[in-house]
Amino acid sequence: MIVDIGEKVIKLKVLYYGPPESGKSTNLLYINEKFKGKNLGLKELETAGQKHLSLILAPPGLEKLRSFTVWTELYTVPSNPEYKTARRILLRNVDAVVFVADSKIERTNENFQMIVDLKDNLTAYGLETSDIFILMQYNKRDLPDAAPIPYLQRVLNGSLKAPYTEAIAIQGVGVIESLNMVFEKLIESLKTKYGS
Repeated sequence: MIVDIGEKVIKLKVLYYGPPESGKSTNLLYINEKFKGKNLGLKELETAGQKHLSLILAPPGLEKLRSFTVWTELYTVPSNPEYKTARRILLRNVDAVVFVADSKIERTNENFQMIVDLKDNLTAYGLETSDIFILMQYNKRDLPDAAPIPYLQRVLNGSLKAPYTEAIAIQGVGVIESLNMVFEKLIESLKTKYGS
């Protein structure tokens, strides 16, 4: 979270993290469409030489907190192994992570490796996974080779113990529900810290 007292702005930061082609960009593209006119537009950015998406919008129900305007910056992280530095840079000042897991059974190891990567990058900032809100989104639930949820929970979410949602991001299923869970947690945290 960044609080700019001069500009009277609170900026919250949410990262969409996960292996390549798990649906991170698909989530942001759908959110951009659903919040047309209520956001500052989808942008393609470059961090440490890798392109990723950014979308800035006001969390519904908390556009203002006292005299401050509240914005949420959503980012996808570049997920190829060689871009660990870019992911670490993007994690600076993060408030929440939506871990977009590819439900295909053969992607289990890639999902797991990205969870290890997330933990390593948080450790670089002296953070634990319990220090930020993490939501596990099991995407591509419509595929015939999607692993059962109990299996994914045990293998991927066993150490995180994060709340989870199911999604078919390409159809928009579960995308807004996931975002709303993140917003609820961030709004609750802001109101606890600064009052309503």
